[in-house]
Amino acid sequence: MRFRALTWQQPPEYILIKLYEKYRETGHPRDLLIVTDSLPASRGRGLDLVAERMLIDGDFGFIRGFMITFFGVAPSLQRLVIENRVEAYSFPIGVATRWFRSVASGTPTITKVGLGTFLDPRQDGIYLNDLARERRTCRVELVSVNGDEYLSTTAQSLGLVD
Repeated sequence: MRFRALTWQQPPEYILIKLYEKYRETGHPRDLLIVTDSLPASRGRGLDLVAERMLIDGDFGFIRGFMITFFGVAPSLQRLVIENRVEAYSFPIGVATRWFRSVASGTPTITKVGLGTFLDPRQDGIYLNDLARERRTCRVELVSVNGDEYLSTTAQSLGLVD
């Protein structure tokens, strides 16, 4: 599932909550990987509200993981990540927007952004918790093009919610 919103004023909070309510009633949709170049949450709003409800219910089947550029002021969402309840990945916002463009055009995403930092697979990669390191639904690999090092980022292809 992909959400596009550069500020909190734009994310589809209503849709997020309704999808979660549908999941609680029917068990579907489930195992969502939410990929976004912004944070559709703030304390007690959007994804943070859904995360809070997941923590209260003790049911973690709705969201499998996140690829979010910034986890911001969303304490319940952060708790899901820290407690290893969901996969968590982080690309810089520019890499994330480039990745969306690459998915749309069917081309690889390569960049020098992140070389030698925590994003580099020789260090931590993009994995924010053990579940992400284990599942590797989103990946970063070191590649060479004409002798120069680049990072190649990939993530599971985007699907639709039923």
